[in-house]
Amino acid sequence: MRIALCDDDRTELSVLVQMIEGIRENDALFCYSEGEKLLKDMRAGQSFDLCFLDVLMPGINGIQLANEIRSLQEEIFFVFITSSTEYALEAFGVGACHYLIKPVDEKQLSEAFSRVQSRGAGRQGIYIVAKGNRRFLFFDEIAFCESNGRVMDITLKDGAKVSWYCSCEEMKGQLPDTFLPITRGILVSADYIEKMYSKTCILKNGRELLLSRARAKEIKDAYMEYCFSHLYTPHAVD
Repeated sequence: MRIALCDDDRTELSVLVQMIEGIRENDALFCYSEGEKLLKDMRAGQSFDLCFLDVLMPGINGIQLANEIRSLQEEIFFVFITSSTEYALEAFGVGACHYLIKPVDEKQLSEAFSRVQSRGAGRQGIYIVAKGNRRFLFFDEIAFCESNGRVMDITLKDGAKVSWYCSCEEMKGQLPDTFLPITRGILVSADYIEKMYSKTCILKNGRELLLSRARAKEIKDAYMEYCFSHLYTPHAVD
């Protein structure tokens, strides 16, 4: 996960970083001693999965900061840190996952991460611009993408559709390798494939697609690898 930590007390910020690094090996940590600097970076394009925010800070406090962050990035998780329970109701009013009382210990911190992960933090995705509005799409909500000239028509698993001005190659570069280039101009999430045959595949919405003749074996091998890596029995493959 990409984690932002904001606390005006640099000593406490350093201690928090050390504890997180002790229990989390692969997270990217970004430290701030001022809420305004965190907002500036996010307005410039930075995004985060999770924010640890001190409640009582000079200037903009943690609750106000969370509201500002939420206006910039809707899908984000907050854990508040403070020396008092006074602001607990306000914290949960902005959708906080957890509320830690100083001094924070590793047990509290581990519980906070458990709560955050139980609510889906760490899901990966991309930002797109649809109809002039910036929007975040999780990879696991995308069913398939279909090129329409210089526009990618993106179909979500709930049936909704959005369009993004980019080429198929650009889109492919933004997606994980679990999206298979079934045929020219169409990228399909492997878990949205219902059946795979020698020349075609059937999507979960019932649509049938011809496999690229030049890459049919490569596509089927990639699909089989996906099935086995996710520990479920693959659908019929001819």
